[in-house]
Amino acid sequence: MPEAESYSDALAFCRGGKVDSPALQPKATSPLTLRDDRKVLCVHDWIFSQQQLAVVSNLQQGGYAVVKGFGGEISATIMLADMLRSKQAVVIVNDYCFAACASYLLFASPEAFVPRDAIVAWTNLKTGLLSKDCFRFLETSDSDAQHFGTYPCSTFADAQHQALADRKAEFYHSRGFPAGFKEPPESTTIRRILKRKFDQTGTPPADLFWTWNPRYAVRQKTRLIYEAYPRSQDEVDATLARLGLSQSVIFDP
Repeated sequence: MPEAESYSDALAFCRGGKVDSPALQPKATSPLTLRDDRKVLCVHDWIFSQQQLAVVSNLQQGGYAVVKGFGGEISATIMLADMLRSKQAVVIVNDYCFAACASYLLFASPEAFVPRDAIVAWTNLKTGLLSKDCFRFLETSDSDAQHFGTYPCSTFADAQHQALADRKAEFYHSRGFPAGFKEPPESTTIRRILKRKFDQTGTPPADLFWTWNPRYAVRQKTRLIYEAYPRSQDEVDATLARLGLSQSVIFDP
């Protein structure tokens, strides 16, 4: 596949493998590592501070951002995504991209590539949530497929919560998502599974992740390319085992 061939050099660098020039070998293990030629940025750890993002300004226009992990603090992750968009960077997933990585970095720029051996999954884990956030199911146009999301525990949202909510809304609006889009993305199938698990246990399914079939990703501005979307739950489980990940991920058929 042409895309896989063109992205292989960037992936090799961020994975610490063999690259064409010894001078291009990784030299750091910080959350953000920029290759000497400024064409490849590796994002491979939690991002907690906006101060960590200074190196991104040196990424070459139209370069590659190879992402791996869970993203990080939401405001910082969104800022990183906006910086990658300003660079028109191509986002490449290295092994796995979960939680805030999937919600924001995957849709940062005009193009994102998910290799055959990688996995992307979304969740509603409390990472980056404010103390007044609660989990709840909200009605949708399909009464059997309620949306599972995080919202203020009361009808009053303080300034901090409102600012973050506005930041998220602006992020998705700027990426072409339809008005009223609820993040993280969930298909009808996933919504029904999450609701069924809640009905069975009485506990919000906050420890679960899920994939999102790319056939639903048709409206946003990002061209999302899967080299090979998983074909079954068994394939998802095998990928998790190969990568040494302990998370539970529901397959979206």
